[in-house]
Amino acid sequence: MGANVTAFTSSASKVDGIKKTLQADEVVLVPRGGKPSDMITATFDIIIDTASTEHNVEPYIHSLKPEGVFCMVGLPNQKIIIDPYDLLNNKTIAGSQIGSIAECKELLQFCAEHDISSDVKIISPQELGSAFEALETGTACNRYVIDFINEN
Repeated sequence: MGANVTAFTSSASKVDGIKKTLQADEVVLVPRGGKPSDMITATFDIIIDTASTEHNVEPYIHSLKPEGVFCMVGLPNQKIIIDPYDLLNNKTIAGSQIGSIAECKELLQFCAEHDISSDVKIISPQELGSAFEALETGTACNRYVIDFINEN
């Protein structure tokens, strides 16, 4: 589709899998608690943050170009702290947990037309505890879908 895609991860063990399954052009390893100087600066037009656990967003905002957009779609349950100076140069912070029904249909149609699928692991409700733990520790390699229909 013409975009150069860079993925960020705090887990070195995920780098090869991200390159292979997500077909990212580049993977940036971000140390937990990383500082802006630890990352690429003023490089990205848009960053879509899918992390749902508490994390430092400052390095990501710092890595946006002027007029760049930082969009959080995996909203953590903790407040995020943003240095107002990181918003200079008309940077934008946006967020959404879910789109409307029409937007979801449009997204699914787009994915179908472009053969885009997601890498998910289907789990039972009994596996929720271990799934949350994997997400919090950064060891989860996928997103999880809870199967309530076929639970045992």
